[in-house]
Amino acid sequence: MKKVMFALLLSTSFLSVSLAGGGEKVRVLSEETLSRKITFKVFAKPKKMLDVKIYGVQDTLASVSLVDQRGSSSYYEFIKNNKSVYSIDLSGLQPGIYFVKLNTNNEIRMKMIVVE
Repeated sequence: MKKVMFALLLSTSFLSVSLAGGGEKVRVLSEETLSRKITFKVFAKPKKMLDVKIYGVQDTLASVSLVDQRGSSSYYEFIKNNKSVYSIDLSGLQPGIYFVKLNTNNEIRMKMIVVE
């Protein structure tokens, strides 16, 4: 039996962000290009902070999380109707590749970030 693997590339653009203070850097490697009612954007901030902006999610059990390459979650929060910006503290994380994950009833969206 042949295995067929489908890959969906959600982005073709890359964004690199330098943070002030001690030469620490966080690079956001994917940027959303889907044209849907849901807006999901990730922004690096100074002092190893990450802002996740989410608009248009109507699902009651939608969530945003930060996971490493092994799938271990270091941040998890349910989406609230009255909240659109979620701040994630990256200061306790080891350097590496992480994924900001938006989980709704109909889809899962992920943004890859690199903590240096």
